[in-house]
Amino acid sequence: MNSDVAITEGINGYPQFPFNPSESFPEIIRVEVASGLGTNGVYSAVRRILAGLSLDPANFGTSRWNPFSAFVSQGDIVLLKPNWVRDYNVIENAGTDCLLTHTSVLRPLIDYAALALNYAGTIIIADAPLQNCDFAKLRKVSQIDELISYLQPIYPDIKFIVEDWRLTVNDRQRFVGLGAGRRLNQGDESRCQVVDLAERSFLTDLDDYSQQFRVTCYDPALMLRHHTGGHHKYLVTKRIFEANLIINVPVLKTHIKAGVTGALKNLVGINGHKEYLPHHCKGGYQSGGDNFYSGSTFKAAWEELDEWYWKDPNRFPAVIRALLGKSIHIGWKLMGTWSSDDITGGGWSGNDTLWRTILDLNHILYFYDPYTDNLGDTPARHVITFVDGVVSGQGEGPLSPTPMPAGVIYGGFNPAAVELLSLKLIGYNTARIKSVSEALYDLRSKFNIGLRGEARFLDVTHDNVRPITLSEVPGRNFELPKQWKRCGSVVSKK
Repeated sequence: MNSDVAITEGINGYPQFPFNPSESFPEIIRVEVASGLGTNGVYSAVRRILAGLSLDPANFGTSRWNPFSAFVSQGDIVLLKPNWVRDYNVIENAGTDCLLTHTSVLRPLIDYAALALNYAGTIIIADAPLQNCDFAKLRKVSQIDELISYLQPIYPDIKFIVEDWRLTVNDRQRFVGLGAGRRLNQGDESRCQVVDLAERSFLTDLDDYSQQFRVTCYDPALMLRHHTGGHHKYLVTKRIFEANLIINVPVLKTHIKAGVTGALKNLVGINGHKEYLPHHCKGGYQSGGDNFYSGSTFKAAWEELDEWYWKDPNRFPAVIRALLGKSIHIGWKLMGTWSSDDITGGGWSGNDTLWRTILDLNHILYFYDPYTDNLGDTPARHVITFVDGVVSGQGEGPLSPTPMPAGVIYGGFNPAAVELLSLKLIGYNTARIKSVSEALYDLRSKFNIGLRGEARFLDVTHDNVRPITLSEVPGRNFELPKQWKRCGSVVSKK
């Protein structure tokens, strides 16, 4: 797998809708050049990355340049997977630029996908947001429907599809709290395929603790159906097997459970039901869990109460749901007063579960053949990643980030190599972020994304391509999640 990573820096904010390029390019013949709307540094940055990754190099600079032509032909399907986690940011005045993939980054990728399709085919833009996300509001906030309405007359033979891959949602009810809505099924599992990694899963190292696998806000019994007895099953959208090219477009953010959300973590969104996704192990660190570090009678009791509530929230009237949900939330907050740490939900650097789920899903995307039900040794499909770091998220990401104007976009074919750059920008030691270090350097031959030689980093900020070392990329001094600030994996108030 090609391990080149191209980066462009110095991007000063996002352009205005409809995100047209601010200069003409010979290969882009159907798109108007923006006038009076300022410079679109995003569009030209994406173009330089495509060129820097040596896509169709013989034709670059001419009207024949078609960077995705090696992967896509007329009538094919191109899938764009943004980071559409939720339609709002709970941090006041923080906005959604640091939360969601900005649609201006999707725009040039859509144009080049249309070019590769010879202007006839299908472009899908989809994700599986958080269960309480209002997808209609997300579409409005992101302006994705506006963009498609603008582009459809330009590309009349392109079929645009915007999809919500969630199979379960929470009905947000006013006045009783966002987490108090009824749980609703919105689709059947025929939209997805069950993939059992069995002994190839990274979770096999925790098989003795599989009864403790948990994801917040779900009935634990549901997860046990998928991750016990030597089975490690995921329910992934069939779209990833239908697409001829998949473009992964995450936002660079810190993450309270995984450390970073980017090229690797963004693929959690290809799964339909969250009860297939182990996020942490029940209990404290000293009892084999990683929900928190220090255990206590209070925490153990509150865990049981939490699980009792989420077995079936629909059994309670809305007001009771609200009271119970808020009471449980307050209880978790108070635990910091009555115990030596205030860690909840596996949101700390000692989480040894979620990174395994992340790598399993990457393994499926890159190497799983649905026709033979096997994992191959070479990639089964074409995937390229572009990370939106123009306005990144720092602090308590991925749901409550604050803006970090990093001013970068970068991309490549090897997601672990791309993530090396994410860690450098944020300021993490690679060894501390298991999803990246294990992907790159796993010695058990479970994962095929690992480097076959050194990653090569290319600065394409200007028209020339300049090879650089990772140490030459300046870190942006991100604010880390509060439970990741200390150097050790054990976090305590003491």
